[in-house]
Amino acid sequence: MDLGDAGPISFSQILDRMFAVYRRYFFLLIGVAGLPYLILAAIGLIFVVASGMLGTLATPAPAAARVPMAFYATMFLGLIILVWGIFLVGASLAWVATSAAVWDLQMGKRPTIRSTYRLALRRLGTIVVAGFLAILAMMAGFILLIIPGIIVWLSISLSGAILAAEETGPVETLKRSWRLTEGYRWKIFVTIFLCGIISMAFGYMFQIPALLLMAFVSNSGGPPAWAIAIYILAYLVGWVLPAPLLAIALSLIYYDSRVRKEGFDLQRMLDTLPSAAGAAAPQTPAVS
Repeated sequence: MDLGDAGPISFSQILDRMFAVYRRYFFLLIGVAGLPYLILAAIGLIFVVASGMLGTLATPAPAAARVPMAFYATMFLGLIILVWGIFLVGASLAWVATSAAVWDLQMGKRPTIRSTYRLALRRLGTIVVAGFLAILAMMAGFILLIIPGIIVWLSISLSGAILAAEETGPVETLKRSWRLTEGYRWKIFVTIFLCGIISMAFGYMFQIPALLLMAFVSNSGGPPAWAIAIYILAYLVGWVLPAPLLAIALSLIYYDSRVRKEGFDLQRMLDTLPSAAGAAAPQTPAVS
């Protein structure tokens, strides 16, 4: 599926193509983008089940043998940090994997969940370093003023698509994103804002009924484990369904920017031409 056959992309075209790709490749993109949420939900369900079992098996301990509450608080905080650390790494991999899936679709390939995560895992070191540098850059921008921070955030927003499509290093990835977003930053800002609204709408649509159910069935001891499990599943569905949208949109913008600024469509056309007799096929020049 070639998504780059038109000229400079407009905001309406971004949305039209984003939803078209989302509908046509729904299960593939949900499977790729939703994997870290599935892992987080699985950890949450295991924690709920384990807490219920411990609560059932536990017997009151003598006062002298009781563990201070500070110990439990520290253990809980450490567990939360560990889980969110795993989730952030998984979310970064999922972002690049989703971008890789959209890029392959634009190149006429047939990506799979396995192939996209294989690429993302191969680029894990670059993803982590680029993400760390991006966070530092955004923090510096927000420390100076809010507006510079937003500009930095928008300027490096194509990093995931670049990591998925090109063999660039962390610094080069951020620099290329800065160049390719020139002239697109307002569209990117509106796209991010709209995708955020859609994500919130989906999240609340599933979470609010689950919260109401928990409130209805709760007693003095709190909600039962099955109600918490339902809430976790509702949270999973509510955030997984819109998860691929922004990565799709930014991948489309990345492709369009390369077409406009680097003649990428002409490069692809030249690469598909048959070679002349006795001559080598023309090669796509390296992208600076």
